[in-house]
Amino acid sequence: MSFVSEPLQMACVQSVRSAVRSAIVAAFALTAVACERVVDITVPTGPTRLVVQARLESRRPAERGGVRTPSPQRLRLTTTAPYFDNQLPPPARGAVVRVAEAGGGVTTFRESPTTPGEYVADDLVLTVGARYTLQIDWQGDRYESTETMQSAVAIDSLYFAPRQNRSAETDGLRGTLDVRDPENEANYYLWEQSVDGVPSTSADSSFNFRAVASDEFYNGRRVVSYQPYLGVRVRPGQLVRIRQYALSTVLYQYYLELNNEVGGDGSPFSLPVASVRGNVVNRSAPARRALGYFTVSEYSEQERVVR
Repeated sequence: MSFVSEPLQMACVQSVRSAVRSAIVAAFALTAVACERVVDITVPTGPTRLVVQARLESRRPAERGGVRTPSPQRLRLTTTAPYFDNQLPPPARGAVVRVAEAGGGVTTFRESPTTPGEYVADDLVLTVGARYTLQIDWQGDRYESTETMQSAVAIDSLYFAPRQNRSAETDGLRGTLDVRDPENEANYYLWEQSVDGVPSTSADSSFNFRAVASDEFYNGRRVVSYQPYLGVRVRPGQLVRIRQYALSTVLYQYYLELNNEVGGDGSPFSLPVASVRGNVVNRSAPARRALGYFTVSEYSEQERVVR
């Protein structure tokens, strides 16, 4: 058995520590050098495509006097832009936009004089179960899409509660809903929330998923304490508004695919990047398809001030 004196033992330990520190410093130096490397990526610019944001919507008659009345409708038409372009998408100006109801009349939308690319109509009365066809004539092409207006399920109540098994003092409050799902029919939901007039889901918000659901597992049952915007905390004094839209089966699938693309973080477990195909068809040149979606939805709405 051999012994090492304490001073020699301490010297050995310090020597090892010094070597480890030197290795760490060297590693950080290499990392810093690597982080300063500039990589230029050339992203090819594809052909310009029309982007359609067209949702016709109407509140349930029972929530506005029991009568269906004309409601202002706005459609947004833009075009695609280069990936690294820091400007807003260019508006699609000069389009002729019409909406035809099957067996009914045709409504022509006019372009807003103050917001290029926005097309408005003030006298459109929407009816549940009716089929509507959107027609867009732009730069020599005819774009079309047809959707049936879905009937919305009423929101029973809107209130504010902490997340499950959490405390309001430490975790804050969330917009919370109670809903009775109808029996013997498939229902698909989309929820949109605004706080003091600011949408909880937008291009620059931290919460960018669309809150959608199917009644597959709760058909005909009462849904209690559902929080569609679980990640959005609300504070006393704020005005919270939640709209509950009815979706078609196809539109529900569209939003699921859109959420999958938004949720991709580039990790090995992310879904491959893919183009989410909408329901607007180019009748003149099918290969030059449009992006976006056309839908006609009824909605239920409630708003409350957080107490």
